[in-house]
Amino acid sequence: MRYIGIDTKRVVRKGSQSTGKDFNALFGVGVSVNDLDKFYAGYEKTIGAIFEKANMGIRRPVYKAKDLNQLFYPTSVDHLEMFIHGISQYIDALDIFYGYVDDTRQVNIYYAEPTKKSTLSAIEFLGLVEESYPAYCAWELVSRLEGRLDCSIFVDNFKIRQCRAWSELSAYPHLKIVPWGDRCNPLISTADILTAAIDARLRKRNTRFKFAMDVLPEFNSRLVLNPSKSLLHALSPARDEAAPIEDKISRPVVYIFKSNPDEFKRHFPNASQKDMIIDSVHGDRLIHGAVRLKLSLKFFEHSDAPKIQKSDKFFHYDDFGLQQIKMLQSLGYKNQVIDANNANQTFDS
Repeated sequence: MRYIGIDTKRVVRKGSQSTGKDFNALFGVGVSVNDLDKFYAGYEKTIGAIFEKANMGIRRPVYKAKDLNQLFYPTSVDHLEMFIHGISQYIDALDIFYGYVDDTRQVNIYYAEPTKKSTLSAIEFLGLVEESYPAYCAWELVSRLEGRLDCSIFVDNFKIRQCRAWSELSAYPHLKIVPWGDRCNPLISTADILTAAIDARLRKRNTRFKFAMDVLPEFNSRLVLNPSKSLLHALSPARDEAAPIEDKISRPVVYIFKSNPDEFKRHFPNASQKDMIIDSVHGDRLIHGAVRLKLSLKFFEHSDAPKIQKSDKFFHYDDFGLQQIKMLQSLGYKNQVIDANNANQTFDS
């Protein structure tokens, strides 16, 4: 069995003075490994070496690029370059995806709904499908398998409307969508960090996507370039309707119930509650539990209620979150409840 982790990002390059137009594209990485245990050990070693050089302690087993950037900028530690050098020997294949649309192109969307059918400019279309690009990359990989079922594919959480890519990808049985995947799944984390690291190297050397092989000698023949030639055809939404991705969500999910937003804003008027939770000691605890038990993490929204499964768990910080959980319990939900302030409670039950 081969294991693949995928993550993507939006890329913007500032335009020249002559044109004044920025270059916008979608960029993604697929990390393939055959020996998952060996890869996990290599990931731990690589992250450990970065923190050791910075003389910093490691608080959690998995990091995303954004977290590393906040920790190591500005310092003398080039964490992105160190990550490429360290992790490359543990990766059996590296797929690079990139897609963009000609500035003059008009893209048809919602073509299956006569009353909603419309056209978008190239930049508007990229904005519409930016959060769907992980699914496109997974679709390309599955298409390349030609019916084989010997790959487990892990993708960071995404949103996608009804389109050809999802219609075909959703039939693949070994697809797992992992909320917070770049923070609790080493494969997806690696794809996320490499996306940032490769983009930074391409920018620094003023190199186009199609010449990525020239700036990634660490991977040699293990690198595959995938220009997204079917981007318009596969991702243009047929309907203004969210695709049902719930069956592919990796379970169990730990639903995180936030504190009272008014109280939080009163104490921290310029802060994001989600970011503070993620960066806190409680965030460390959540990520440790998620990595150890292969859990997914998600901030609870009211629209999640119909999707809750018996194996999922509820995690709260205060009475505000607990009252929401009690309301769910009154409706018949009997899921495990974990108090963030009770260190004796675990995620194992």
